[in-house]
Amino acid sequence: MLAVPSLPITAAWAPLFAGYSLYLTSRVVRTRIGAKVSIGDGTLEELTCLQKGRRIAGCQ
Repeated sequence: MLAVPSLPITAAWAPLFAGYSLYLTSRVVRTRIGAKVSIGDGTLEELTCLQKGRRIAGCQ
């Protein structure tokens, strides 16, 4: 029988979560550049929604 190497669950899921985190970060950065906001101070609602990763009624 062949031995199948197994990864710990953390090592298996870490790349997926890292990729998702990079995706969300790139969306926030793109929006900040487009809105010319260097520091998120909470005045632009779209950025607040993107940072929290939410798509709710008030967020577009």
